[in-house]
Amino acid sequence: MTQLTGGCVKFVPHTSTDTNWVTVVDGHGCFAAVGMQSTPGSQDVMLMRPNCVEKSTIMHEFLHALGFDHEQARPDRDTYVKVIYENIQPKYKYAFDKSGTIGFWNLDVPYDYNSVMHYVYNGFSTNCLPNIVPIPKEAQKWRFTMGKSPTMTELDIFKLKKVYGCPN
Repeated sequence: MTQLTGGCVKFVPHTSTDTNWVTVVDGHGCFAAVGMQSTPGSQDVMLMRPNCVEKSTIMHEFLHALGFDHEQARPDRDTYVKVIYENIQPKYKYAFDKSGTIGFWNLDVPYDYNSVMHYVYNGFSTNCLPNIVPIPKEAQKWRFTMGKSPTMTELDIFKLKKVYGCPN
């Protein structure tokens, strides 16, 4: 992320004078809450080995820690994708809900099917069938590639820089 943002957003070793920091935990699964959950203090990023150590997964979880939710959670997502809840495992349905209008959604950027923050078309499926389907006809080309970006997209980088006041 440091390289992608030109050094504006970077992670450095925690010191005793830091008010807030991120702690990487080898826990159960790949998880980070969206944004700081308590201040002052630590924001945990859970990266269970070996499943959660791909570059894209690490970026995804760190972006959660920095305050970003899933792309398919945008309040305007129904214009871009259809979420098929009956194909989602019950314990993961919450992860497909839309976020409120508060947050980083008012950045006036296009929907990003290739965002590192987007789920794959059948993530957490009960039956291997799609649970996220692009709506616009011209977006059908993203159906099988969404959620598979190996790194942050240009729009991911733009949003991160905008939120954290980085020069573009």
